[in-house]
Amino acid sequence: SSLEEAQEEGTEQLTVLTTQLEGERKMVAQLERQLRDDWTAATEREALAEDQKRAAEARAAQEEVGRLTSQEAASEWKSRCIAAEESAGKWEAEARGAEGRADVAVEAVEKLEERSIVAEERAKEAGQRRLAEEERATHWENRAVATEER
Repeated sequence: SSLEEAQEEGTEQLTVLTTQLEGERKMVAQLERQLRDDWTAATEREALAEDQKRAAEARAAQEEVGRLTSQEAASEWKSRCIAAEESAGKWEAEARGAEGRADVAVEAVEKLEERSIVAEERAKEAGQRRLAEEERATHWENRAVATEER
C-alpha cells in the first residue's frame, strides 16, 4: 500500500542521509589529519632551516676568528650564511603556504560540518514523517476495526 511505500521511502532516505553523513565525517577526519601532517612537516622544515642557518653563522664566526687575515674564507662563509638565509626564507614561505592550505582545510571542515548538520536534520525529519505515517496507519486500522465491529 502507499503507506508502506512511504515508510520504505522514508527509511531509504534515512539510510542514504546516514551514509552520506558518515562519509562526510570520514572526509573531515582525513582533512584534519592531512592538515596536522602538513603543519608539522612545514614547522619541522622551518626549524631545520633555522638550525642550519645558526650553525652556518657559528661556523662563519669561528672561521673568521681563526682566519682574520683570510678575506676569501670570510667571503665563503658569508655566502654560506646568505644561502642558509635564503633556504630559511624558502621554508618560511612553505610554512606560510601550509598555513594557507590549513585555512582552506578549516573552511572545508566547517562546510562539511554544516552539511552534516543539515543531513542530520533531514534524517530527523524523515524519521518524524515515518512516525507520523505509522500513527496515521494505526489510526485508520483502528477505525477499520471499529467499523467492522459495528
